[in-house]
Amino acid sequence: FQTELVNGEGNPVIISFQKPKGWKVSTNTGISVQNYVTAESAYVLVAPASTESVSELNPKYVLDKVFDIRGRYGTFGKIDTIDVKKTASVTEGKYQYKYIDFTFSSFTPGGREVERNGCIKVGIVDGDCIMLIASATTGKWKSTKVAIAAAVTSFVAIPAPKTLLKAGGTGTGVGNKEALGVDGYDLLRFDSPIWRT
Repeated sequence: FQTELVNGEGNPVIISFQKPKGWKVSTNTGISVQNYVTAESAYVLVAPASTESVSELNPKYVLDKVFDIRGRYGTFGKIDTIDVKKTASVTEGKYQYKYIDFTFSSFTPGGREVERNGCIKVGIVDGDCIMLIASATTGKWKSTKVAIAAAVTSFVAIPAPKTLLKAGGTGTGVGNKEALGVDGYDLLRFDSPIWRT
């Protein structure tokens, strides 16, 4: 999967990752990919960076944005049980990324608590953290972690050469502004209003 979006600074950003076999991509409410049979999923999230350096990014800050009550995981209630297992800062080509492995308990639409394992790859572009978050239930983790790791390690978020794209993401194919009130890059924000409607 690859797309180019215009960020809040008016600059184009390329976002790409390898989709695991059998998973379906959706750009209706952001950029997400999911195995609808087994409930593994991944999605792209944007949040303001707390620092200019990826290596100085605090995992707690990143996870606070991922699990913000206004975001995707807050839809069914606040998540407090989050445990960081491992972090690593790496340089890939000209760009720096941070990997964060974690576990958490999420809620199903019916209010049942489910243990999940997750991993994040995050980079910084124009003062924004752009990240791919992937997770699976703890019971499925052993059988899916190789596919999830391949998707996460393939994730790239980099500045793109200037294009004819206009600020706001016109023509990007991510979201439907008429239906949702927001589209493109704004739809990826951690506090996007679509999770509160």
